[in-house]
Amino acid sequence: MSLPKPRIASERYTTDYFQKHCGGAELFSKSHGETLPIRMQRAMNAVEINRGDVVLDIGCGRGEVMAFCANAGARVISLDYASAAIEIAKSVMQEDQIAEKTVVVRADARTLPVSSRSIDVAFMLDVVEHLTYDELITSLTEVERVLKKNGRLIVHTMPNTWYYRFGYPIHRLIMRATGTSLPLDPRTRWSYVDTHVNEQSPYSLGRAMRQAKLDARIWVASSHESSAMPFRRIYDTVVKLPLLSNFVCNDIYAVGKPRQ
Repeated sequence: MSLPKPRIASERYTTDYFQKHCGGAELFSKSHGETLPIRMQRAMNAVEINRGDVVLDIGCGRGEVMAFCANAGARVISLDYASAAIEIAKSVMQEDQIAEKTVVVRADARTLPVSSRSIDVAFMLDVVEHLTYDELITSLTEVERVLKKNGRLIVHTMPNTWYYRFGYPIHRLIMRATGTSLPLDPRTRWSYVDTHVNEQSPYSLGRAMRQAKLDARIWVASSHESSAMPFRRIYDTVVKLPLLSNFVCNDIYAVGKPRQ
């Protein structure tokens, strides 16, 4: 069965996008993938990568996850539908000398070129928000198909729409009181914001995963590391509160597993 064209054409994701605008670009430029941005570190901490595991990195981008997992002893299949990402990931593969442990393939997340029940760990980091609702459900259903019964899917997506709606206006007022002006619409701070076609809340992400027959654990976190942020101690306390954290943290994580 042929699928409709993706909502966002693959050509939209250029070398410039991955090297200058995609989150962690500056860190990647310095370390060439050896040091992970905090959001990826948290994703790696959510699951144990064992030697010999088969890892599927969906929307591999520059290839940081690929390099991390291969260096941990896993065999990695890295997929992206953007040719620019494939070229960058291949350069990381060669530079890190992990070619014997990795495969980099241009592919659509909606039709994974992987056998059923063959994957130990799958990653979808910073992919969800770039897929329409229908594209997301199709992709998650494919992930459910390829995961082993005890396999795991790790998801990171940003922004958290609950934060943008409720937390950001308060943050903006606090920053204004300290002399820092932030835009009314937080999305205007970023380039390529038009590629975000399906931003999530913790609830909507969990609902989508359940629809794809994945049992999911959802949580939120903040990737803001600035110790100079106003009222930092108060903020650090609030983000640990189970209910309030959903509205003050901008990063959503999930671990999904096939429904037994």
